[in-house]
Amino acid sequence: MNALAQAVDGKAGAANGIATLGADGKVPAGQLNVAAPADASTTTKGIVQLNDATNSTSTTQAATANAVKQVNDAVTTHAADYVKHPGFAGASGTTGLTVTLNPAPTAYVDGMALAIKIANTSTGATSLNVNGLGAKTIKKANGNDITSGYLKAGSIYTVRYNATTGFFILQGEGGEYGTAGAGDVRSTKNIGTDTGLVTGTLVTQSATAQTITPGTTDIVKAAGIYDGAITVQGDPDLIAGNILSGINIFGVLGNLQAKYSASGSAKSSGLYYSNGGNYNAITITGLSFAPSVVFAYCLIGSDLSFGFICSGKQINGVATQSSGNGERPATSSPTLYADGFRVLVSGNTSTQDTTNTYSWIAIK
Repeated sequence: MNALAQAVDGKAGAANGIATLGADGKVPAGQLNVAAPADASTTTKGIVQLNDATNSTSTTQAATANAVKQVNDAVTTHAADYVKHPGFAGASGTTGLTVTLNPAPTAYVDGMALAIKIANTSTGATSLNVNGLGAKTIKKANGNDITSGYLKAGSIYTVRYNATTGFFILQGEGGEYGTAGAGDVRSTKNIGTDTGLVTGTLVTQSATAQTITPGTTDIVKAAGIYDGAITVQGDPDLIAGNILSGINIFGVLGNLQAKYSASGSAKSSGLYYSNGGNYNAITITGLSFAPSVVFAYCLIGSDLSFGFICSGKQINGVATQSSGNGERPATSSPTLYADGFRVLVSGNTSTQDTTNTYSWIAIK
């Protein structure tokens, strides 16, 4: 018995022997014939540490059930947050669009965003109703309503809700447009407008320089684009002093006083008494002006028979070419008409000259 007891005592507390309890009432690990478990991996079972954080970056620790729930709750909340990310849905209708989002929003909130695919091209002002929350007008970025043909069938548009105005605002718009229309743009170009692209209608009339010479009729240049310089010729002689008074040429009012003249020839119209003598005279009428200066003459043999009216006086007589002497000229008052004159053209005589022809010139 003693030998058996000694044998048992020898095995007590030894590895692979009889286990004994430690001070904590547990079998010490050294008495157990058990290997320490290995760490777990994606291919091997083992020990893994739990982590309750929802923002952990560890690749070896396992999330607790609490952490998983918190993340799932956050994902669910984010999925329903249409301010931080837009929802997408197809829109039915034409001017009254309707869409259904999942998850369904419970109310319109400031900044709420949607990307919608249009089924039908717009025909005028358009509204949007999301999950039956009520129709809200869609406005362009500049505050204008949607116009006919603006939203194209099959296209995708993004809108955001403005809680201040109660409108959905179309995103990605250029904002304000100018006032240019098709008639302001070259025909080979187009321009963005509030209603979309518009092709210009202005025709290029000339690509080279042109020179225009004014004439007596208007020169009309067709409306359009002239790429080359256009030069309208000027003339240094286009001044008031070169234009008759009362005449306006291209805005230049003339101040030139006209001087009229006429000339011709005639025979004596008879004898006229003046200053105690009788003199041949020629009489002219039918002029287009009232003359103030008249000169008439005729070379008869070697003598020059003449008459001269100037400065309100009349001088007439005969001059001899050979000696320079002759009958002393007579001086008298002139006879002037509104359309002609009568000028004495000889020396004192008792016989009318019906043979000779006198040349004359009259000046206004």
